[in-house]
Amino acid sequence: MKSNKELFSLGERLRQERMKQNYTQEVLAEAVGLTPAFIGHIERGERSMSVETLIKFSNVLAVPTDYLLRDALLPPDEVIMEEFKNCLKGKREEQQEALLDILKTASKYV
Repeated sequence: MKSNKELFSLGERLRQERMKQNYTQEVLAEAVGLTPAFIGHIERGERSMSVETLIKFSNVLAVPTDYLLRDALLPPDEVIMEEFKNCLKGKREEQQEALLDILKTASKYV
């Protein structure tokens, strides 16, 4: 059974992907055969979903299921590293170096 944190992370990732693709809850709900209210519950981490529903979301949004589930699949430190890698994607080398410098500086004060 998923923890509340994992459900919230899954729901938040689903919401972000839905919004990135300009889907409303209503449009996504219709595409996967659910109600908009249920989509809202999932996005807020209040409800879990079946594997079948997860696959439907994955297909409609064209994202891998492991992307949606990654907090449940990866140890916490690997999740953080993946987030950092995502922040670096698409950035020029000097921007990546600047972000690394910021992280190094910030880590001294945490």
